[in-house]
Amino acid sequence: MLPALQSILSGLGVHANVQSFLMLFFLIFARIVAALNLTPFLGGKALPSQVKVGLSAAIAMLLYPSLSNSSGPMPGNFFFYCALLAKEYIVGMMIGFISQMVFFGVQIAGIIMDTQRGLNQISYLAPELPGNVSATGNLQIQASIVLFLVLGGHLLFLRSLGLSFQVIPLVQLPHMTPGWEALAEEFTLISASALRIGAQLCAPVVLTIFLIDVSFGSVQKVASSLKISNDTNTAKSWIGLAVFCLSAPFFFEQLQRYLASMIPAIDQFVRSLA
Repeated sequence: MLPALQSILSGLGVHANVQSFLMLFFLIFARIVAALNLTPFLGGKALPSQVKVGLSAAIAMLLYPSLSNSSGPMPGNFFFYCALLAKEYIVGMMIGFISQMVFFGVQIAGIIMDTQRGLNQISYLAPELPGNVSATGNLQIQASIVLFLVLGGHLLFLRSLGLSFQVIPLVQLPHMTPGWEALAEEFTLISASALRIGAQLCAPVVLTIFLIDVSFGSVQKVASSLKISNDTNTAKSWIGLAVFCLSAPFFFEQLQRYLASMIPAIDQFVRSLA
């Protein structure tokens, strides 16, 4: 089997020992498959596992020629190689997790809006993200993914993923120069950005519904004989939907800025592991 594989590699222009090729290939593959498995725009639950594995293997093969010359010799110790595999998978998971934050913020915004409108009883399974999401949140997630793909964000993500191999070498453990505390603080700030994004995106609808509650409460206080409590939820639902449609330009303008900040956040995190 090994001679046949060696001949296949030679036919592909890869002149390397089969064992060295497989060891380097699986190191590259581990980081890529972990990252793509979590990215909502390239992987997620909606994409079959066979497709994700095949796409990761194809990208690893494309990166192999450039990384084989700069990676250095493969370690001879089996346990050290397993540690490198675990390191690559963890780095890939972290990169994929960072790529989810903006979309988690969009999901949070939709859930808050539907909760304030009184329409959070119905939830849908978001195919790109874990957990259920409201109707507005699902619509916003799909729109944000389409916008990200139209802007070419997936190409910039793949570029950052490829450049991460130059910053974090394959055959070395990360040095983490800033230290564990700085790394944990940075990761906490990245995670908190999802809440900040969600609060900012849903602000127009939430403020409008707050004013509606104040208005209905004032009317009920002045004219207690009027039974308007049954009309409150209907008004909040329709007016909230109208404000959401009117604030769509604001939503997409802010969303474009948030999506543009994703790639620098990934690059900064990768540099912190160097």
